[in-house]
Amino acid sequence: MLRLSIIVLFCTVISGCASHSMNVILPEGAVFPEQMVGTWSNIDTGWEITFENDGEIPSAVLALGRFEIEPGQTKTYEMKKGKSSRLEAGEWTVQYDSDSEEVTVEIVIEDLHVEIGGGYLEGHLTEILAGVVSEDGQRWNVDWITMPQYVAYTTGNEEGMPLQEPGETQVKQLVFKKAADDGEDQ
Repeated sequence: MLRLSIIVLFCTVISGCASHSMNVILPEGAVFPEQMVGTWSNIDTGWEITFENDGEIPSAVLALGRFEIEPGQTKTYEMKKGKSSRLEAGEWTVQYDSDSEEVTVEIVIEDLHVEIGGGYLEGHLTEILAGVVSEDGQRWNVDWITMPQYVAYTTGNEEGMPLQEPGETQVKQLVFKKAADDGEDQ
């Protein structure tokens, strides 16, 4: 009986850890900033992120394909012409630095297969968004650091072609706007 209890406890701990793929890092005694709670979006890229009171992100819409996904989730998306794409999200992290008031988000896509045109992309992706919220609490000015590692496959190209150099990063400045509460205009 003791052995069965240990096995059940072990399985519960393992499954509990596996299903919770979200880390929030706050300085000791600090709380996640209230002005960050809510939904933030960048219309040009399609990014959309919602922060809960504790800093967790229940889901995000990525710039890549404007796919909506949750941390730790594997999801298949139906595409045009009967094609499909699949993303496997890894562990996501939100970190708040109370001294600089900077919020940093790391979103990891451990594996992806995206069908486009006559071919497909495979690989993985790490996205980092880091920045400070404006004084009025309506704009989150971020550096968007994207670290894609994609291989493109086209008809007749079975080996694939890397689209980036190993370790290549791309940096762009973005402004996220906070969604209006209760249907008010932004």
